Amino acid sequence: MLVEVFNDLDFPHLILRDGDKLPQRSGFDIDVLINDKDYKNMIETCQRSAKNYNIVMLYNKKRIAFFYPSYNDAYRNWAIIDVQRLYKFGSQSMNLQEMLDMPGDKRKTLIKNVQDARKGRASKEIQEKLGVVPYAKAQSKELSFLQKIKRGILLRAFFIHIHTIPFIVISGPDGVGKTTLLNNILKLFKSLPFKTEHFHHTVLAKANTSHVKNEKEKASIYRKLRKRYTPKFIKEIYATFMGEIRYALRINKEIINNFYSSTLTFSDRYIYDRTIKMAMLPSKSRASKILTRINAKLMRKPTVIIIPTDNANAIYKRKQELQPDEINRYYNDLHNILENHDQSSIHKIAVANKSPEDLAIEATNKILQSLEPVIFQAISVYEKDLKRK
Repeated sequence: MLVEVFNDLDFPHLILRDGDKLPQRSGFDIDVLINDKDYKNMIETCQRSAKNYNIVMLYNKKRIAFFYPSYNDAYRNWAIIDVQRLYKFGSQSMNLQEMLDMPGDKRKTLIKNVQDARKGRASKEIQEKLGVVPYAKAQSKELSFLQKIKRGILLRAFFIHIHTIPFIVISGPDGVGKTTLLNNILKLFKSLPFKTEHFHHTVLAKANTSHVKNEKEKASIYRKLRKRYTPKFIKEIYATFMGEIRYALRINKEIINNFYSSTLTFSDRYIYDRTIKMAMLPSKSRASKILTRINAKLMRKPTVIIIPTDNANAIYKRKQELQPDEINRYYNDLHNILENHDQSSIHKIAVANKSPEDLAIEATNKILQSLEPVIFQAISVYEKDLKRK
């Protein structure tokens, strides 16, 4: 595909480094210098080639990214073109025509010296002449007082959503294959230029139960008396309320911390599944069901929701957890909840007649397409971490 892209570029351009080694080998990205007026043409050329090879293409004003999710990690299954209008180094810059006017050997020497200076391999004399400072080593950045306050608020106030966060949820009834799907998606993302983290929503919500138990054992006499003489219905409402708060805060903390480290967050189910399961359990009180529905309104909307779908009888045959009528109800309730919450990026993926691996590739393609443009921040951080190692 890369050969086709560069062969089809019918305007002046310059591959700044290792152009002769493409497509068999490249750095993290392919630096291409063009004139600004040719940017639209370049995007159209890349889109055409990506479509021909069934490759996911994402882009912004500076970068074009191609992804071909595959379980074969023997080769790189992604490529990034860094589109530049000026070749910048230190305080200097050169446009495309200036670079093309240079003798070939002189241009190669300049580019090599700039790259060596950035990586700290050039002499101090060359670094000073070019004005290039080597990539800084990763350092622990101390947060300012205001940043600490902001993060503290965002970690605790789960109903405040001021950032667009790459948060992906797999939802659906028991037995449809959500966990298998998520595990395969994570395998595909391992060979892509991103950091990922994942959790199961109930496991995270039940964390630190031993801490809660110890607190109960150390309870004061006043607390023990209050617990003994408080009416049962008030205790039930309070326990449900605190359970929902703990659920929301723990999940929110995981998502926010991953966001600040530019990590993609995946969740096996979410508050919407919790709401549906709560409504289906006759043993749960009306108050608990109402509070869960309120929590579903307050909690963060996922950036992408993947819903594997299948015939209710086929799901029941694989795993006898929910009856076929309950499975159909689950899908209907999930549809209504997501519609009421204005969740836009939803992808229903049919399970029937597909292998788990093929299903995960389909889902991964949908996820990548839906994460544009926030995904480029994650790519940049991944690249910076590589440079600083």
